[in-house]
Amino acid sequence: MQPSLERGDVWLLLAGQQPIGTITIETNGDTDFWSPSELQDPAVYLSKLAVSRGAAGNEYGALLLEWAGDRAYRHGHAYLRLDAWKSNEHLQSYYRRRGWEYLRTSLNASRRSGALFQRLATQMSFETSAALQEVPAPPALETERYDSEVDPVGNFARQHTHIRPGLIARSNGLDQYRMGFVPGYRYRLREESGAWQVEQSYRDTWYQTATVTGSDLSLTTGSLYVITHQDTQPCYMSMVEIPRSVQ
Repeated sequence: MQPSLERGDVWLLLAGQQPIGTITIETNGDTDFWSPSELQDPAVYLSKLAVSRGAAGNEYGALLLEWAGDRAYRHGHAYLRLDAWKSNEHLQSYYRRRGWEYLRTSLNASRRSGALFQRLATQMSFETSAALQEVPAPPALETERYDSEVDPVGNFARQHTHIRPGLIARSNGLDQYRMGFVPGYRYRLREESGAWQVEQSYRDTWYQTATVTGSDLSLTTGSLYVITHQDTQPCYMSMVEIPRSVQ
């Protein structure tokens, strides 16, 4: 779950302050199930749909599916897709009853899941929309902007970097330097043994790249900080704090 949490792909359904359901919405499909041509389609992929037993029987699962379709529609995706367990005929019937199209069942013997379903992304009804309040993502601590109007080539260059003001780091025993972040990579700050480490991901594996030696940020012990590139004009890097309670 950790990579999905860090990307902000995991959503909770709350009644007041009580979590009663969850769903994960991603734009990358599982290559074990979906063909290369299908993965090029404007689609989102749903997984880990669950409702607490105490809230069962109130159609909250259907509500999450309808909300996911609305969110996909608002973000320009044409399809919702999911894979269900091959042996769970009851669950497959559940999706069929709610308008999902059964496509096929994967022949990959190493995976228990693989009954593939799809439906169009559509807007929620007014009544359903009025009953929900979508809470925005945690506020980002904005880092240095890169203005494409000033340097249009640099902004679109694959390896242009953003310098985080006030964040100083040391790598491999070298002298301190201002930490630069490259768009397209994923970074995070994690505390280990009382020191903050800068980590960079490659194919969902995290590698330590530097140790923070100074910062004008107020880093909170027990939190994880995820640093991502925001594709706006001008673009910038943003840093989001994930408290220990939700990691």
